[in-house]
Amino acid sequence: MQKQTKSILEELEELHNNRFAEKDRHYALESRAVNVLTNVNRFLEGLTESYTQEDAEYLERKFYNAIKTGDSKKFVRAIRRVADSND
Repeated sequence: MQKQTKSILEELEELHNNRFAEKDRHYALESRAVNVLTNVNRFLEGLTESYTQEDAEYLERKFYNAIKTGDSKKFVRAIRRVADSND
């Protein structure tokens, strides 16, 4: 009977999966959060650069509300309403 051996890569992968799977999940979530926050900040800067202060504040409130409720259509309606009123 022949003894089955593992390659060094298989051993390292198994070690990594057993020891660091939980830690990696936290790092992945942390990375996603950082990316989301960076993009939201850029988006909000874009609002203030593209609209009047009043419209930007209104759209920012609608944006946060859409996040809270999970309904992106609320923000889409608001931005279209502002765009239509500026035409």
